[in-house]
Amino acid sequence: MRVATDDSQVRYVSYIKPQRPNSNKFRLQDPMVLIAICGSVAFSLFVLVLFYLSRSYRRPLKHFLGWAQSLELKKLPAQSPDFKFQELNGLANVMLDSMASNANALKRERDFLGYASHELRNPIMTLMSNARLLRKAVPASNAKEQQIQDRISRASSTMKGIIETLLWLNRREDTTLISKPVQLSRLLDEVIDELDYMRDTKEIEFTIDSANATRNLPEGAFRILVTNMVRNALQHTSEGHIHISQTDCSLTVSNPYSPEESTASTGFGLGMLLIQQISDKFGWSIEQTKSSRMFTITARF
Repeated sequence: MRVATDDSQVRYVSYIKPQRPNSNKFRLQDPMVLIAICGSVAFSLFVLVLFYLSRSYRRPLKHFLGWAQSLELKKLPAQSPDFKFQELNGLANVMLDSMASNANALKRERDFLGYASHELRNPIMTLMSNARLLRKAVPASNAKEQQIQDRISRASSTMKGIIETLLWLNRREDTTLISKPVQLSRLLDEVIDELDYMRDTKEIEFTIDSANATRNLPEGAFRILVTNMVRNALQHTSEGHIHISQTDCSLTVSNPYSPEESTASTGFGLGMLLIQQISDKFGWSIEQTKSSRMFTITARF
């Protein structure tokens, strides 16, 4: 800038304006710094929100899992607790309704089992008494008549044992069934003879490997176990060989199996569920193996 002094001399003056430290020029020259800062802030906020949601969901989920694991059919609560989230509350209500429905169905089955067993006791006792009277009043004149009378007596005695076992299974209190010496091979032969009618329209042969052993067992419960194992094999076999192996502590039944055939169990309404229930009551074990052609079930007692 040109400046005239008092003595008419000309002077040139220059002025340099200093830059401010917080000038926008720096940010405009390096925008990556702004991007990095914004990204860091956004990521930190995301982590904080995620951590908050995790803590918010973790406690209700833990409460829900503990509540679900504590549910028992015998002691179902009237309603589910509040888990703070609508989804968890809805799932809890569905679980509770489903278990309540199963508990009601189980109660109806137990009641029917108890009523039916009680109602059958008198006819079975009448049949046993008349079978004894028939044996005394009309002695068998030949081996065939003797065999028929023996079958009537054995069948009525078997039904009495089954009814006693069903009543025992239906009781709520802890009671025990009386054990007595049971000749395993003889009981197996009787069961096979009783179920022989199921082979009338089928080409089925038995292969039996039995040991002459005697064990102290609750005969009624054990007979139900053996009967259902043999019956299931006969029911699901159209032709071929059924192999039965019996030792002093186990019974194994193997039969040809076809996946297309129905697996529904029949006979006394018991089936495999009753086999498992009886085994659990007495500490026995049940093992099942299934292949494309064979089904094998083993009971260890």
